[in-house]
Amino acid sequence: MNKVLSLLAGLFLLSSWATAQTLTGTTILPDQTPICDVLVNLYDDQGSLVDQDLTNAAGQFAFNGLTAGADYRLEFVKEGASLNGVSTFDIVKTAKHILGLEILPDYAIWAADVNNSNTISTYDLVVSRRLILGLDSDLPADNWRFGAVGTISPNNQIPISNLPATLTIDVIGVKVGDVNFSVFPCQ
Repeated sequence: MNKVLSLLAGLFLLSSWATAQTLTGTTILPDQTPICDVLVNLYDDQGSLVDQDLTNAAGQFAFNGLTAGADYRLEFVKEGASLNGVSTFDIVKTAKHILGLEILPDYAIWAADVNNSNTISTYDLVVSRRLILGLDSDLPADNWRFGAVGTISPNNQIPISNLPATLTIDVIGVKVGDVNFSVFPCQ
């Protein structure tokens, strides 16, 4: 009887250990500046919200007690002033990119697509100019875009397949319209 109880206790501990996985990450600007106050939503493979975390001053988030081997999806949301980081200098840099005079780096291209059309055009300049002049108070799409380092994820989501025991994800965020990354990321 003691052997059976010991075996059951061991199996219980093993199964408890198998589900106690950790997913951590950091949200940063392309220049490595942390982005705080980002709401990070964790969804399971059925689309149900599992947990939420708000990034701290170092841009860090963490989820504990997850199931190893399961599929998840991270979603990133950041609120704030549409004009934060957006200036005439950004418009000039975007115009130079459109004219082929100065090609923007990848993440700046992501930020320059102000209307979220997956292209950079003069319409993006018009939208930015209207924002700067106070004719509009909001951007036509989200104020921020997030993706795993090295990828572009325009829907602010990162899929995670077959979660390992421990996973750390570095997440790049850009403020829409701010191609020179002058944003105050904790506002």
